[in-house]
This record gives sequence, C-alpha cells and structure tokens, in this order.
Amino acid sequence: MDSERSRSQPLAEVPLERRVYAFAIDFAAVALLAGAAAIPLLQVLVFAAAWLGLRVYAVLRYRGQSLGRWAFNLKVIDGRRGTLPDSGILLQREGLTGVGALLAAIGLTQLPNPIGFGIPCIPLAADLLFAFASEQRGQTFHDSYTRTTIVWAERGYSLDERLKRWVDEARNRLGR
Repeated sequence: MDSERSRSQPLAEVPLERRVYAFAIDFAAVALLAGAAAIPLLQVLVFAAAWLGLRVYAVLRYRGQSLGRWAFNLKVIDGRRGTLPDSGILLQREGLTGVGALLAAIGLTQLPNPIGFGIPCIPLAADLLFAFASEQRGQTFHDSYTRTTIVWAERGYSLDERLKRWVDEARNRLGR
C-alpha cells in the first residue's frame, strides 16, 4: 500500500505524526545505546556518535533512511534537487536536531523532576512547533534551514500499518 502511494505521489507530504514516530524510534535506539555507558560524559559522546552514525552515515548508506524512517517508509531528500542530500547538508540537519535530542536525553536521564526535564526539551519542541507555524505545513526548522524534506519511500516496514492490522486481528479474535 505504501509503495503504491510513494510511486503515485513521490513528493507527497508526509503526515507529521509519522515523522515524530520515526524520530522517536531513532531517539530511543540512540538513547538506549548511550545509556549503556556508565559515565555521563561518555554517555554524551556515545549519544553524539550514535546519532551521527544513525542519522547521517546510515542515511547516506541506505538511500535516505534511518532506522525510524525505514520503519515508517520515509526518506529524507534534498528539496532543491529531489535527490539524497550530501553529507554536509545531513551534518547540518542532524547537528540541529541532534543537539535538541541530546538535551532531551540529558533531561530525561539526569534531571530529577518534570520541570527539569521540560526545560532541556524546549529546542526540540520549538523545532516541532515551527512545523505548525511554517507556510509549508510539516516543514520543521531543521528542514527549512537545510532545505531538506521527508517524503514517502518505497522501501520500509510500514510499522504503523502493521500495528493497526495486528490490533484489528486481535479484536476480531476476541469478538469485538
């Protein structure tokens, strides 16, 4: 189903919620890996290296897809050329996003109260809120700055559609 959609509308707008879910998968994978380090400074270094590995190297290697984007049939492209962004653009893009993700991870793991967690999340929230306020609906700040966009990909796992189908099948088996 997604492959039909991506072939018929290659530059169709991707719903923001799918982008958030894909980001959450990438964030969780990197945060779990960084959390394995015992020393907080080492956690920051592991987080930064893993973030760049997953969101820059993997994207270059796997035609615009990170783990989260693959799970939701998404890929990042250069909005000007319609092709895979080069490494410099991806480094800028993920540098902006990675700082916000790193601050959120620090707030989540190191700060004891909810207010302490909320303050480090402000840059990430501002990036997301930019998508609601921008002229091009769904264009986050880091996408606007680097002129990249997220589009449907033919390759992927379609995690959200599979989960919906599994839930529907479970409901049918339970007689609901």
